[in-house]
Amino acid sequence: MILLIEEKEEEFEFKLELFKTKYKERYPLRQVPSDDFLIWFIGFVEGDSCFQVSNRNDLLFVVIQGIENIEVLNEIQKVFGFGLVTSQGISKRVWRFCVQDLLNIELIILLFNGNMILPTRQVRFKAFLDIYNKKIEKGTKATKKGILFPNIQLITRYLVPTLNNAWISGIVDSEGCFSISIKKTRSYNIIFCISQKGEENIPKLSKFIQLFEMGYIQPHSQKKNYSYIAGGVKNLTTKLLPKQYFENYPMKTTKQKSYILWLNLINRIKNKEHLNPNFTEYLIVQAGEINNIRRKSK
Repeated sequence: MILLIEEKEEEFEFKLELFKTKYKERYPLRQVPSDDFLIWFIGFVEGDSCFQVSNRNDLLFVVIQGIENIEVLNEIQKVFGFGLVTSQGISKRVWRFCVQDLLNIELIILLFNGNMILPTRQVRFKAFLDIYNKKIEKGTKATKKGILFPNIQLITRYLVPTLNNAWISGIVDSEGCFSISIKKTRSYNIIFCISQKGEENIPKLSKFIQLFEMGYIQPHSQKKNYSYIAGGVKNLTTKLLPKQYFENYPMKTTKQKSYILWLNLINRIKNKEHLNPNFTEYLIVQAGEINNIRRKSK
């Protein structure tokens, strides 16, 4: 078990006013996205870094999902009112929400600046912001059209996860996993995990142990990957914090369907239905469906 704690002044509140003010200024007739949506989105993006810089230093913000979650990408585009949702590749199995224009790249930067929890994602964001500021200093097509873009200073804060906002829901939508296996011998294995690459993220992953009052940190089979893992019928049925949290902040991707099936199956195991020969095969099939949803969501 790995548990690494950093001695820093912790902050719990996301500061969204800079984004909201600029959004109102730029889109006065649109409704400003809600705090719950924005914080969920930050967690969703942090799960799988989306800040890209091309070889020509073009800035690209991308969120990629399989076709099973295309409606989530459409919702993101609808709520923000900018960006494009397009297919990636001939098979059209992979889709992406993409923002390229500097007007809306600025909004994306204002949203994430000082509001990211994972250190590895902060590093990627800083590189993205540095290129943005260099482009502003050199002058761009947008500034030539009379649109002025101020230099944006990096905001550094030690934000940590909390059960009082939707960030955890977002990162679970992106990099969480609900898994269960039942064998014909009637043995079973139940896991809820959140994985991230980078030792720097261990202190933040360790916060889940405190928040949910269960679990541990374990190295992944892939090098420098780590997972927060919780499991066991007793833990997941007697400690209600995870259940209460996801009731307050439901997920938006197919992970929500997976979670509901997973929770139902845990309760059936708690009631010892897996020991009944008449139910064993059915429960094995249900477990397979949960794991199938997990694989397709990637």
